[in-house]
Amino acid sequence: MVKNPQMVDAFEKESLRSENLTLDQKYHILDSMYTHAKEMGAIEKSATLEDIDGDIELARILHLDVQKTPH
Repeated sequence: MVKNPQMVDAFEKESLRSENLTLDQKYHILDSMYTHAKEMGAIEKSATLEDIDGDIELARILHLDVQKTPH
């Protein structure tokens, strides 16, 4: 059980700031998390990826904060 959620949040934010992952590394982590969630049964296989409800559910499950990178 987390006794101090504010401390955990601060740690997570600092970790994200200090880690300089490339876009490819971020996508690899995302893909691995998605595969793991499917294997654990947290995400049902859908017939199409165009289903916006499925995308929203996936984002909710993975707690994604996708940031666009400048080109």
